[in-house]
Amino acid sequence: MRKSIKITNSVITSKDVEDLRLGLAKTLNPDLSKDNALLISKSYSAAIKGVNNNLRISPGNYTITTKNYDLPVTVINDFTESVSLDLIITTTNSRVLVEDVPRITIDGQSQIQIEVPIEVIASGDTSLRLQLYTPKGELIGLEQRIPLRLAVISPVTTWLTTGMAIILLLAAIVQSVRRVKSRRGK
Repeated sequence: MRKSIKITNSVITSKDVEDLRLGLAKTLNPDLSKDNALLISKSYSAAIKGVNNNLRISPGNYTITTKNYDLPVTVINDFTESVSLDLIITTTNSRVLVEDVPRITIDGQSQIQIEVPIEVIASGDTSLRLQLYTPKGELIGLEQRIPLRLAVISPVTTWLTTGMAIILLLAAIVQSVRRVKSRRGK
């Protein structure tokens, strides 16, 4: 808990974050009994989770049907001051490739949508793990997993299907012309 508040405090100098950090320091008082220190730690636990949730990535489910796609990712900052962060995205398997995202700056009490370029290698299900890091490389906030359903049709399949549809349409036209000619001939 102390580490996550310390990391948050290194990026955000909000009074709320500093108060939490000072409150947690109370647990280090040698005159405080172990039981009381544990109760104080538990009471601050929910507040720390709330502070950790002030910088977050919006969840979502996506179905991708093209080989190259710009995945919209929303990063939310509920603090009152702006913050610069690095968004690190990793894949759970090799079905999709993700490009690096440049450092982002989010104004206070706002959100920003980032287009993350991805390339689909194979169809199937996968997920992306998104994490926010401070400019010093420390993890901040909570990890977000975004499931992806990859349903890409290869260009060869598309061309074959289109070709077959054209042949079928031409055959129907030829058949219709034959019927019209045979009726006129009677």
